[in-house]
Amino acid sequence: MAGRPEGVYEHLITEEFARAVDAVTGLEQIIATVDDEEARAARARHLAREIERGLASLPAAQRAKHARALTAKLLDVLADALKPADAELVRARHDVCRGVRSMKLTSTSMLPCRP
Repeated sequence: MAGRPEGVYEHLITEEFARAVDAVTGLEQIIATVDDEEARAARARHLAREIERGLASLPAAQRAKHARALTAKLLDVLADALKPADAELVRARHDVCRGVRSMKLTSTSMLPCRP
């Protein structure tokens, strides 16, 4: 399988993945249905990979602009599916937190952002 050796995969089966596995003879596929707990993490990982791949394919000159617009649209779709109290928690601003620091720490001391 091009780029994918035999092994254990925790990968949602997409059309692309299925074609890649089917293209190689002599491999047995071990397919399982994911439970609700597993599904959240598996789908989130899948979405993250696909979003990253999609953003990387955008023209470099317009990538930031399109990435902001796409992020806003995706998070709006997610927010629309949530309870109103939770919806505002997922709507993104277009800034990135690089860190937070105490006013009492030295200017070079910085703590990483935690959601």
